[in-house]
Amino acid sequence: MEKNMDFGGAIAALKQGKKVTRKGWNGKGMFLWLKKGNMIESSWCKDPILKGICDANGGKTEGLPTVCMKTADNKVLTGWLASQTDMLSEDWMVTETTDWPEKREKDNRPVTERIHNMEDVLAELGPDHPLVAQYRHYLETTEPGQRDDYLATFMQLRMMTEAINEGWHPEYNEDETIYGYVPVIYLYKTLEDAVRYKYDDEIVVEIPEAVRCVLLGGDACYGASAGLAFAISRYAPSLASAAVGSRLCFQTSELAKHAAKSFAELWIKFYFM
Repeated sequence: MEKNMDFGGAIAALKQGKKVTRKGWNGKGMFLWLKKGNMIESSWCKDPILKGICDANGGKTEGLPTVCMKTADNKVLTGWLASQTDMLSEDWMVTETTDWPEKREKDNRPVTERIHNMEDVLAELGPDHPLVAQYRHYLETTEPGQRDDYLATFMQLRMMTEAINEGWHPEYNEDETIYGYVPVIYLYKTLEDAVRYKYDDEIVVEIPEAVRCVLLGGDACYGASAGLAFAISRYAPSLASAAVGSRLCFQTSELAKHAAKSFAELWIKFYFM
């Protein structure tokens, strides 16, 4: 637990992806979290009313962010509303209480319709998967202020890649040619710059002001290796060059595009941290 804060501090913590609770709540294990918005598509939506809304909007509609509560009896309340007491209280705290989802039952839908966020990833793999167990151990054995956010982000990317690939791994040998596909995210200083170029189905992300200087670094070889995912040493005792990491690649280009679209914020956090 962290120090107490007021309701404004609790809202700020929710926006940072943290879970918050109150000392004044009597129920055991209660907490709030902010469920991110996502695009809801008619093709995989099972709610008939929501599916009708999607169909009337060209086959998809935007699901807005909402504050959810994990109740004392282990249920989930979507769209939690604060009482006067909650808003005026100063006993709010960030909590590290984590209820890891059970592995969900087999779903015959394509993985691109099943996995859209980290909640889906954890439910797809289940708490006993080695990568999930490793991530849990890291969170449970380190204090929030002492964690390496870059390492935690990489762990999330590994879990996401494992779930979307459904067990496929790039096993390279001399007798077989194996292709792996990596997400491509186009980065621009402003979104106004991006509209000058038309990349169908690719992900265009505006670079935050605080990290734009990162693009000035790197070794530029015909524009192919500047900045983000390329590192090269020319004058060290040994020369090693790495362009693309094989463990964060996907079996097909369709899966790579889905991973980029659904987890763009996670990739950007990993590249710029």
